[in-house]
Amino acid sequence: MSNAYEQIRIEPADVWKTAFATIYGTFVSHTMQIGDCNAPATFQRIMTAIFREYIGRFVHVYLDDIFVFSESVEDHEKHLDMVFEKLRQAHFFLEQSKCELYSKKMDCLGHIVDDRGIHVDPNKMAKIRDWKTPKNKHDVMRFLGLVQYLAHFMPDVLAWTGPLSSIQQKGNAFLWKPIHQICMDNIKALACKTPILKPIDPKNPDPIWVVCDASATGVGAVYGQGPEWQTCRPAGFMSKKFSAAQQNYRVFEMETIAILEALLKWEDKLLGHRIHVVTDHRALEFFRTQRRLSSRQMRWMEYLSRFDFSIQYVRGSRNTVADSLSRYHQSDTNDDKTQQHDYVNADLRLDPEGEDLPWGRIVEIRAMSIEKTKRPLKEAQEDRELESARLKEASTRDSDNPVVSDKDNPTLFDNLSKGPELARHMDKSQDFIKRVKHGYAHDPLLSKVALKTEQYSTFTSREGLIYTKNQAGREVLCIPRVITKTSSLTATVIDQAHTVLGHFGAQKTLDYIRRFYWWPRLGQEVEKFCGTCAICQAAKKTQRHTAGLLHSLPIPTRPWGSIGMDFVGPFPESQGHDYLWVVICRLTSMVHLIPVKTTIKASELAWLFVTQIVRLHGIPDSIVSDRDSKFTSKFWNEVH
Repeated sequence: MSNAYEQIRIEPADVWKTAFATIYGTFVSHTMQIGDCNAPATFQRIMTAIFREYIGRFVHVYLDDIFVFSESVEDHEKHLDMVFEKLRQAHFFLEQSKCELYSKKMDCLGHIVDDRGIHVDPNKMAKIRDWKTPKNKHDVMRFLGLVQYLAHFMPDVLAWTGPLSSIQQKGNAFLWKPIHQICMDNIKALACKTPILKPIDPKNPDPIWVVCDASATGVGAVYGQGPEWQTCRPAGFMSKKFSAAQQNYRVFEMETIAILEALLKWEDKLLGHRIHVVTDHRALEFFRTQRRLSSRQMRWMEYLSRFDFSIQYVRGSRNTVADSLSRYHQSDTNDDKTQQHDYVNADLRLDPEGEDLPWGRIVEIRAMSIEKTKRPLKEAQEDRELESARLKEASTRDSDNPVVSDKDNPTLFDNLSKGPELARHMDKSQDFIKRVKHGYAHDPLLSKVALKTEQYSTFTSREGLIYTKNQAGREVLCIPRVITKTSSLTATVIDQAHTVLGHFGAQKTLDYIRRFYWWPRLGQEVEKFCGTCAICQAAKKTQRHTAGLLHSLPIPTRPWGSIGMDFVGPFPESQGHDYLWVVICRLTSMVHLIPVKTTIKASELAWLFVTQIVRLHGIPDSIVSDRDSKFTSKFWNEVH
């Protein structure tokens, strides 16, 4: 179309909204201009309304591009006449130099389209064009398996597959030479030049096939149309990678997600057609007839109900194409970077709120979203850094008061787990460290960590000992679960901590041990130990009178005159914070949620209190808190 946007007139009452400034003064536009708010959507809606009865039958419209397709010249003349008549009725004009009438071949958005199909589609052929250089024989076998499926669409391709086939022969060493790279590049170029892909034809009676497969590292799928699934003309390929949490899914769930990922990708092409899904997992044949479905499977079944499909089982050895695509990322290393859109996200798209997702998958999604948002504008970042520096300088400037040592300025974590150094008491035992080192080989978890520590990012190894980090970010020693004739190492640590700290209950004992040691199910064992402690059970009963009824705190006389505050956490670390500081007005129940870190000190917390609470509501008359006297004293003095 000729100057398409300017053929749309602006409502006279809204012309003043189009004002724009120039060196000659302020001007207004009586027609829609490129860059106006909602201009593309408005124009697309008008074109859709004009050609509504023809779209999908012999017309496709994308903004000012109108595509008319027909089976014969006679039909094409009729279709063109109907399109021109609609344009006349709507008073639209075309650009004669841009019109291609009676075209047998057309360049559409970078793709060559003719009666044989789509010649070049950078999006759909990306997996073949960007296939990575093989790192072993299995990578070569996967690539050749995909090429073999496409061989009858690619003339003379077998001339380039010979050198690659020789690598995978038994007894030959894997040596990737320049001739192999040349052969692989020529196969990729031939695949992109030859019209391999052909869109689904609704008039074609041949069935539509969706061939799917899932491996331990990802999913792969191909869809097309033809008499048999082995020889169907492909219309698109897909290969996506499983995340770390998704690799722990059951095989049944992985195979189901492979089907869901394919249907989500090609939903606009497959809806309304009878499709046949091919998979090498036999249990999926009975998925639609199962009675007991989990909440996740019910959610997946709800989406699958949109399609008219059947599931067909084939042996895995015959499903070579989808198997090659699903194992595309199998040889990836830690240095290989995978884009966000190359990960499997069918489970997230069908459950955006995460109601039925495993907790590990939810944590992984949050981490990915945080990493994705860590791209602030340069100017805004500089302003924030400057403001942060000023606030930090103001918070640390205190010339009247002497410098306070860390001993008199406790953190949240120190406040919860105060007590003498437990490690000193345990190290007095001559064979304790020796037993710990010897016990790693017998612990089901730490034995794996000890063999390949570099593969576990949360653990470090030093002088034969394994360390991890606690909630406060400090290194703690990992204790193996080793049972001797008398007791275990974990029980010895709990008993010593319970004796050194005193009999103050399971929670304080647990917080105390976490400052120095860690092992799986630490909390459960401490709670069980304290519940069966003989000293605690035999302790003399208190001689004080039974406490009376609880007296409520006095009602505040003004908003924010009395507040309550507590700390909630720990949470997965986000933007440097892992705790929430909850401050609530006891009269109005208004709440402020302030993110903090476990290592924040009482003096730093006081400055945060002034900037976040006092700045808005003034200093309260009283504060209700469960912190100890040392923490409360330092905090309140620093505020004043």
